[in-house]
Amino acid sequence: ATAGEIDTVDAAVTFHRAVTLTGNVAIDTVDVGGGATVEFKAAVDGTTAATEDLQITAGTGDVTFGGDVGGTTRLGDLLVVSGDEQSYQALTVDTLEIQDATTSVTFNGDVNATGTIDVNSSGSILQKEQVTAGTNLDYDAGTTLEIQKAISVSGTVDLDATTSITILEDGDITAGGAVTLGAVKTGTVATAGE
Repeated sequence: ATAGEIDTVDAAVTFHRAVTLTGNVAIDTVDVGGGATVEFKAAVDGTTAATEDLQITAGTGDVTFGGDVGGTTRLGDLLVVSGDEQSYQALTVDTLEIQDATTSVTFNGDVNATGTIDVNSSGSILQKEQVTAGTNLDYDAGTTLEIQKAISVSGTVDLDATTSITILEDGDITAGGAVTLGAVKTGTVATAGE
C-alpha cells in the first residue's frame, strides 16, 4: 500500500508486487538527465472507488503497466504528464489523461473511465481493446492512430493524427455527441467500422 510522493534523480521506479493506493500518489523520475522508467509489474488498485489519484512524470523514461489498473477498486484520476513508450493493460479509472508520450501509447486491455479520456502522443496511439468513457474521448497522435476495437462514449469523440487514422472492422464508434476525425492534423483516414 502506498500514498504520497516518490521522487528520484533520473532513476527508475519499479513496483514488483500488486499496489493499493491509500491516498493520492505522484511519481516523478525527471531531473537533470531527463527522466527514467516507471513500471508496475502487477495490479494497481484504489482503496475507495474513484478516489485515489495516480500521477506519473517519467520524461524520457518509459511508462509500463504489466497488470490491470483499478480492476478490483476503480482508481480516481490517472494522469501521465510525460513518458516515452507507454504500455497499459486494462484500465478502470475515473478519468484518464496522457499529456505527452514521446514515442507511443498502446492500450492492450479494455479502458473504462467514468469521465473523460484525453490522450496526446508525439508518436503513435494503438487501441487494441474496447474503450468506454462517461463523457468525451480525445486522441491526438503525432504519427499514426489505430483503433482495433469499439469506442463507446456518452459525449464527443475527437480523433486526430499527422500520418494516418485507421479504424478496423471491429472499431465501431458509438457516441452521444459529435464524432470528429482529422479536424486539425493532415493524416489520411481509413475506416471499416460503424
